[in-house]
Amino acid sequence: HPARFLTLWSAFGGVPNHWRRFANSNKTAKLRNFTLWPDDSAWRQAFIDNERVALADPEARFDNAAYVELAPQPREVLLWLAHNRPRGATIGELQAGLGWSGDREVLDSLWVLERHLELVGTKGQFRVEDTARWRIIDNNILFQIAAFPELFNSRKSGRAGIDFEAGGGQQRTEAAKHEWRALKRLAAACFGGMPDVSWSGDGLWRKRRNPPFNDANGLKLPPLADIDMMALRGKWKDPDPVLILAGCRRNAGRHHPARLDAQFGAFLKDLGTEANEARLRSLPRERFLISPEFTDEQRQKARRAGFGCLGIRDLAKMLGIDPGPEPESRSEPRPAPKTPAPSKPQEPENDPSFDM
Repeated sequence: HPARFLTLWSAFGGVPNHWRRFANSNKTAKLRNFTLWPDDSAWRQAFIDNERVALADPEARFDNAAYVELAPQPREVLLWLAHNRPRGATIGELQAGLGWSGDREVLDSLWVLERHLELVGTKGQFRVEDTARWRIIDNNILFQIAAFPELFNSRKSGRAGIDFEAGGGQQRTEAAKHEWRALKRLAAACFGGMPDVSWSGDGLWRKRRNPPFNDANGLKLPPLADIDMMALRGKWKDPDPVLILAGCRRNAGRHHPARLDAQFGAFLKDLGTEANEARLRSLPRERFLISPEFTDEQRQKARRAGFGCLGIRDLAKMLGIDPGPEPESRSEPRPAPKTPAPSKPQEPENDPSFDM
């Protein structure tokens, strides 16, 4: 089931032992028939509750949460990034946020987290970011900290511990936010695996340039709206590479193609005046909507707006993976989506503020 796959992938990056433990638990025996369980919110909350119990058990930490035994400084860096800057932070922002006097401590901690544990990394740059940003790249860590902040609180994270004894609604919300972030990363990884794609990235954003963050009247400007997923079909030196732009939503019904297209245009228009960026704005574009799954009606509506639709099953097919038969709830089989013809960019609306 596409939506449930997203939960499992975003939580544990495909590691099956977590799901096996959950499905074999005496408390969750009725959930073993995964495909027939009708209520996503019920099984998702049971899944979260089961993982919370496992993480709280010291004997299980070697398998699930060994990173909590990190030295204090790398642990503070990891938790600060997760709680405050899930989209990433520069060395200077990390140093200021942690209140450390020098950047040596930050660099040493990042070295441990990157080289020895592969928990953090810098975003690959593609002419749209000023400086490298460090972010957590391990799905397991991101999910655990997002879904269980009361277990992974940091003295310097700026957030107090949260009491979930009254119910699990907040846990579901945090987990859902992480699934949306994970969907962007999953899409970028799938495009990055295509033989004709030379670069892909997710969660792209940048600050405005000169004068930094200020408009003509001296008012502070917000960062430029981000792009959920971006890729380049072909190579930059090729005569006609194609820019791939996508918006990601956990719920396919929440996509707004016209607004999204305007956001793409606003982002690219404001990049700057350098030659490389001017060329970036002029490239033909392929535009996609990405969600766990789409109805046939949603696909037709998106196609009329010039967007292709990619569900998780479609992403699998892009990589040559057979996802098996369609869910039984569908009355007719659905063909894989056709890539829309690249379109030349149009000038965006003058309102750069979009509710995404």
